[in-house]
Amino acid sequence: MKTQRKIKTAYLAIYHVQQCYGGPEEGGWWYFSGVRSGNYHAYDISTTEAEEKLYKLQGRVARMLDHHYDINKRELSSVLSEGQMRCELHRTTPPTHYPKSKPHYE
Repeated sequence: MKTQRKIKTAYLAIYHVQQCYGGPEEGGWWYFSGVRSGNYHAYDISTTEAEEKLYKLQGRVARMLDHHYDINKRELSSVLSEGQMRCELHRTTPPTHYPKSKPHYE
């Protein structure tokens, strides 16, 4: 009798990320927001080897984005920043944007 292995899935998605002004409380506060750029890709990470390969792929995609899209762009913390492209790894289906709603200061 064959035992079925449980398939674990991870997703790589590319986001345009920027810092947004949250409000004036405590001298002003900021939060990150991201909008998914296009589709995402699902990967089977049922083995440790597959998971390690996915982390390496994420690193390669991040370097490619830095080289092609983020060259000469300002840091996210700069008021002159236009945002950055980021490769993110998700354990559930990647959202089209985040956060779901603007956070509130408490």
